[in-house]
Amino acid sequence: MGKVNQVVLLGADGATWDVALPMIKEGKLPHLAKLMERGSWGDIRTTLPWKSPILWTSIATGKRKEAHGILDFVVRDQVTHAVVPVSVTSRHVKAIWDIVSEQGLRTDVVNWYAGWPAEPLNGTMVSYRFLHHELPDRVFPPQRTSEIDGLVERLEQTGVLRDETMAAQVGLYLLEQDQPQLHLLYLRKIDGMQHLFWKDHALRRGSLLARWLYGPADPAQFDEKSRRIEEAYEQFDAVLGRVLKLVGPQ
Repeated sequence: MGKVNQVVLLGADGATWDVALPMIKEGKLPHLAKLMERGSWGDIRTTLPWKSPILWTSIATGKRKEAHGILDFVVRDQVTHAVVPVSVTSRHVKAIWDIVSEQGLRTDVVNWYAGWPAEPLNGTMVSYRFLHHELPDRVFPPQRTSEIDGLVERLEQTGVLRDETMAAQVGLYLLEQDQPQLHLLYLRKIDGMQHLFWKDHALRRGSLLARWLYGPADPAQFDEKSRRIEEAYEQFDAVLGRVLKLVGPQ
């Protein structure tokens, strides 16, 4: 491990320093804290509208939505006219994994938003719909589909849920097995938990804006729901810790 120069892009959809920094001060995100000590960190700009498939395609391509073609969560199928989840077929430009693969460098991509069907590349792509067995082209190369499905079954037997936790474990598995020179892993659990429980988190933390928006409240009654957000950050930090062990100090 760590014998090749590696770049890992670990995406946490919706993650905010508003949550992370207080948790770091409380010692709850040790791996992120250590990474910040030896690297660079700060706010990043985004684009409008704040829709995950648009933003993460911009991250993958370096292009705005008008250029890359991913415009929403869903599109209308031109044949059936049904509304279906957005897919790679709507993207008009190359992603970073295409460019790196063309240079002969091994690349793995796991769970990237709007990343289905899985694209041919010099490495492995596990699409963001890899748990939908009824769909074709969930994994590239196709011969690794049974390997990934077998891994999912083994993980389920150990109690791993079919959610972002599963995607994280698949990503870590490929990082360890393949040692790719570029590895991209996208995780959405933080975003999902914040959509569900942000009000509870803000009230428990005593936010003045939250009290103005939602009225006076006893912070204790929001503790359990609020913790769901912090648990998602802690789970992400655990994944980050395993990534750092797998790729070495560089």
